Amino acid sequence: MKSFFLLGIPVALIFLSARAAQAESDKNDSFLGPIVTFVNGQTAVGIGGKLHITNSIAVRPSYSFANLSGSGVTVAGGSATYELDIKNSPFTPFAGVGVNSYNSNNGGRPETSIAPFVQVGVDIAANDGIAVTADVKIPITSGAPLGTVVSIGGGYRF
Repeated sequence: MKSFFLLGIPVALIFLSARAAQAESDKNDSFLGPIVTFVNGQTAVGIGGKLHITNSIAVRPSYSFANLSGSGVTVAGGSATYELDIKNSPFTPFAGVGVNSYNSNNGGRPETSIAPFVQVGVDIAANDGIAVTADVKIPITSGAPLGTVVSIGGGYRF
């Protein structure tokens, strides 16, 4: 539980700093909400979101946790993405790069690794208050602990 709290602090700090920068953007489709992640044949749950820095650049912090392969795993990460604006469409495709910190307790031995990734996905504005998102994170390095990650989620738009 302590690691859950401690790892959540960087995600909260990213959100707060990005929210301050968002004041310079005229977009209001940032969101925060639950995510479900599929990796290595298993499922993890967590929280994720999007905060605009400019009209086309956003940061996307996330935090998820699971019992993957019998060891408690938490994944805290973030990415910077570029969004393609499709006029009069609820769909907003995006692409970017980021980094994840994988923390596990394998047999009582804590292990941590950092892995950069490339991310592609789409946000869908369901209505004025709800957003839905789906993305794929592909590791840049061959030694990434979890491989390709697929996430779906949604959240409250602000």
